[in-house]
Amino acid sequence: MASHHAPAASTANYEKDDAKVKPILVFTVLLVIANVATFYAMRWTNDAYMRAENDKDRATHPLATPNQEPPAPRLQAQPSAELAVFKAEQLNETTSYQWIDRTTGVVRLPIDRAMDVMSERGLPHRK
Repeated sequence: MASHHAPAASTANYEKDDAKVKPILVFTVLLVIANVATFYAMRWTNDAYMRAENDKDRATHPLATPNQEPPAPRLQAQPSAELAVFKAEQLNETTSYQWIDRTTGVVRLPIDRAMDVMSERGLPHRK
């Protein structure tokens, strides 16, 4: 024999009422109004600072004047060509013989030859 038991009294822990819509709508409207007011306050403040900045008396920047060369140092007009000339000059100075001062006998030697001379004679020293 099966006996049917009546369900026990419900002790559920949940909210039985729906959420109140009016406080949520009031909060949302106030939040939107506060955001719009903040936006316009920031815009007004920015405009006031920009007006104050534009009203200042300032000398024009020297680079702002048109049709005038900027002061030195200037940028290179043709950097790759100037680099090639510089490298050729450096190569010539490090790989060729040249008189620096004939009266005192000072000569420019190629690096390889100068290293050989240094290994044979040693470092110069004072007497």
